[in-house]
Amino acid sequence: MLPETGQQTLHTIDCHYTGPRRAAAYLVVENDHVAFIDNNTIHALPHLLKGLEDAGKTPDQVEYLIVTHAHLDHAGGTAALLAHCPNATVLAHERAARHIIDPSRLVAGAKQVYGEERYDELYGQVDPIEETRVRIVHDDESVDLGGRQLRILYTLGHAKHHFAVYDPGTNSVIAGDNFGNTYPDLQNGDRPFIFFCSAPTDFDAPEARKSVQRILDTGAETVHIAHYGTIPEPAAVTPDLLASIDRMEALQDDATSTDVSDDDLAEFCQRRVQEELYALYQDTGATLTDTDRRNFELDIWLNWNGIYWNATKARK
Repeated sequence: MLPETGQQTLHTIDCHYTGPRRAAAYLVVENDHVAFIDNNTIHALPHLLKGLEDAGKTPDQVEYLIVTHAHLDHAGGTAALLAHCPNATVLAHERAARHIIDPSRLVAGAKQVYGEERYDELYGQVDPIEETRVRIVHDDESVDLGGRQLRILYTLGHAKHHFAVYDPGTNSVIAGDNFGNTYPDLQNGDRPFIFFCSAPTDFDAPEARKSVQRILDTGAETVHIAHYGTIPEPAAVTPDLLASIDRMEALQDDATSTDVSDDDLAEFCQRRVQEELYALYQDTGATLTDTDRRNFELDIWLNWNGIYWNATKARK
């Protein structure tokens, strides 16, 4: 949790998604005005409500549930949280709003990818939301939170329906998934370990680089990411973050041009992504352990599936 600046506060809430310190939601408080940024899954609801209580606020003071993008580890819990917040409006990207209102396509796609049992473990129930309680926000739009102007920054690369939020109250950016992943349990080297998530289906390396730069261009002193926590000196980690984007892009090019058969392409992508992420980790001076390998599992799976998706589409 960041220190308070008067009554302007920004709280980190651990959603305990697949384990502690793996996914965060953020609570912005301006006196009696409150906004959540990202809502994780229905499994996180007790943690979200406890975070609100710990901040000394009540559900009826929540004005906004802001969704950086529609992936279910960011938006899946929105309907459940909204049911507890009678005065709240959901804010979403123009391309994400329809999936917030009717999540059936997202749910069906996730179940196809994960299987029913794993889907339930990760996401649980995802309910639709009345259209009247959803508001589209546009690039560079300011959202008033008790006089504190939260600025919406469309930032693509991870998803085409993604935005970040610049908070002038703390001079910080809440970046969702567009300033990489930097899990606390994987900070075991001589410098911070950070990497970009190339999850399906919208990984776009040039746009990812633009998004990183746009976040830096705000002059924010800190960046808060979903996976996980606060980056106190964002410029310092940017070279490694951009290097991870470069390596995923090169791997995607290799997967597109390789003479490996279509039947063997998934195994090719999985092996190469694992090698790349392990190498990026070890480049920080960390020694790869069995515990580290377990902590990497979901991200390796997401990244290789994104690379595989794009390469398969390009090979047709």
